[in-house]
Amino acid sequence: MKNSILFMIFVFILAGCEGNVRIKIAENGSGDDDKESTDTDSGDTGNTGDSGDSGNTGDTGDTGDTGNTGNSGDSGDSGNTGDTGNSGDTGNTGNTGDTGNTGNTGDTGNTGNSGDTGNTGDTGNSGCIGNGLDEDGDGIDDNCDNCPASFNSGQKNTQNDGIGDVCEAPFNYDLLSQITVFEPFIDQQPSWSPTGGTWNYGSSEMSISTSPYGQNNNYFYELPDNNYSIETTFHFNESDLSGNSYAGVLFAIQENNWHTCLFRRDNNELAIWRYAGGSSIGFVKGATATAPATDDQIHKVRVFYNGSEIRCSFMDEAGGTGEVVISGGDVQQDMSGRAGLRVYNERTVYTSFVVYQ
Repeated sequence: MKNSILFMIFVFILAGCEGNVRIKIAENGSGDDDKESTDTDSGDTGNTGDSGDSGNTGDTGDTGDTGNTGNSGDSGDSGNTGDTGNSGDTGNTGNTGDTGNTGNTGDTGNTGNSGDTGNTGDTGNSGCIGNGLDEDGDGIDDNCDNCPASFNSGQKNTQNDGIGDVCEAPFNYDLLSQITVFEPFIDQQPSWSPTGGTWNYGSSEMSISTSPYGQNNNYFYELPDNNYSIETTFHFNESDLSGNSYAGVLFAIQENNWHTCLFRRDNNELAIWRYAGGSSIGFVKGATATAPATDDQIHKVRVFYNGSEIRCSFMDEAGGTGEVVISGGDVQQDMSGRAGLRVYNERTVYTSFVVYQ
């Protein structure tokens, strides 16, 4: 660059000298003026175009490479170091500590209370003294049976109370919880108070013959004013009696006032009756029972009282059934009192009597 500038200065000096010469020549002969003008070296000034070499300064554009510094953005990858945070998951191992809750299984130790199930044995009186009788033929002595008048060899007891499922009120398992009286007619004759007829007690049955009138036999046990059930099983020992022959249970026996649930064998009627003094009892409500059983097969009559409603039900050994229900004004305010048996114009053999509460 420096050499170029020196060269240009040299050219200008030389040109200046030549110009003077030319002027001098022109002065010597005017006829050559046009020729001198044609030879003017001022055209050489075009060499000044060499200054275009300054375009090399464009190389400074290479400074654009500095844009590569953008690669420093890769340092953002260092953010992956955040993954190390996953090591925190190792903390989950601490959950293994929950296994300690397995210690709650120790509560299962409460199952030891199942030893109380031994009490269920009390229901069956596992330590009971048997009476040598098996009323329902299920292989369990009456004194050890949680439902002695109904077959239940499995002794299923969902409520874990004193009554097997078969003997619970079918419409409400919570209604009853214990058997308070079970009479197989073998050793409790002093507990009975007959009003008439011929009652023959013993040999695990009690037979009664009444004709033509009805007679009662009351058991000395006081019922509460709610939640109880009275049941009896029986069969007829003669079939030659005419109409109006009934057998069943008494309940809510009070002075000059009692109720009865009776099955009439000559027309298969099941009915609730009430005595309120006088010479006769009043009919309350009845229904026809299906009763295909023969006279020597077992029949069962049962009453349920829940404080506001009375249900009188019937079933027999052959599958016969029936039910009568009364409530409201048909149920007197006080239904406490004793319970017992009633027969009218009939010869009947009772085989069991049960009171549930």
